Amino acid sequence: YRLLVATEKRESLFSGYPGHILAVVIGGSLCISLVMMVVPPLLPAIIADLGISSGQAGLVMTVWWLAVAFFNMPGGRLTDELSHKTGLVVGLATAFLGLVILTQSSRYLLLLLGVATVGIGRGFYQPTAIAQIADLFDRQRGQALGLRGAALNFGGVISGVLAASVL
Repeated sequence: YRLLVATEKRESLFSGYPGHILAVVIGGSLCISLVMMVVPPLLPAIIADLGISSGQAGLVMTVWWLAVAFFNMPGGRLTDELSHKTGLVVGLATAFLGLVILTQSSRYLLLLLGVATVGIGRGFYQPTAIAQIADLFDRQRGQALGLRGAALNFGGVISGVLAASVL
């Protein structure tokens, strides 16, 4: 009985250490998703501002998603060899650096560098976030992963509103 009570306390979704870490994971997922999803609706404005072709804009999105894909495995390896906290920090810091580069992109190559950097950050962050949740939660793992997934989707909703207000 005591073990069951201790496990239930440990697995609280919203309190204690697991709850705090889950909040960080959810917040990071929301922010990364928001950045990832705000660029596509802004592509027509980016094309006009930078004077690039639609093919070049398509390459921007290709570079972005290739960076995510190629850095998922190194992100998972970093998580396995170091710690989840390190992977989360590396992923978020890299994505934030990419966001800074994106906001300063007055040239096409800077835009490509910015999206690649955000993609690398997301590539590191995603497997780390999932592994962190898997380590913290046993009985409520599905709920915790569902909250993280909801944050990713909610980031897309917020990005649409943000893009509409910018345009």
